[in-house]
Amino acid sequence: MNKENEIAMNGYFSVLENVKKYIANSQYRVMTSANVERNILYWNIGKVILEYSKWGNKFVENLSKDLKIEYPDSTGYTVRNLNYMK
Repeated sequence: MNKENEIAMNGYFSVLENVKKYIANSQYRVMTSANVERNILYWNIGKVILEYSKWGNKFVENLSKDLKIEYPDSTGYTVRNLNYMK
């Protein structure tokens, strides 16, 4: 490989590393934002459960069952998790 090609390849790998850093940083920010939003969601659900806890234990059981039906691909809406949110 001649000198020009070697310099071009080194430049390319430098650019590649920079792009990979941008991607990794963006992925980290997305995951952090998603975690924050999930925590806010769980806090709000817990607040609602506390507000209507006077309806008894069946309320949480029914809520869990209905949420699982409405969001079958989502996890985290078991009775246990809803009680943790509370």
